[in-house]
Amino acid sequence: MIGGRTILRPSLGRIDVDAQVLFTENRAQTPMVMTARPGTESQGKLELLSVIGHQQLMP
Repeated sequence: MIGGRTILRPSLGRIDVDAQVLFTENRAQTPMVMTARPGTESQGKLELLSVIGHQQLMP
C-alpha cells in the first residue's frame, strides 16, 4: 500500500512524504517506510528529523 502523507512537526512545519506499509508474514507487525521526493524541501526536513529525533529545537 502506497500513499501520500503529511507529517506536521512544530519545529519543522509540514513534511510531505510517500508512505509504504509493509506486512510481516503473520501480519503481527506492520512497519511503515516514509520517504520524501528527492530534491524537495521535505527531503531536507526529513533528513534533519532523522538526526534530531525527539530533541526540542530552540527558537
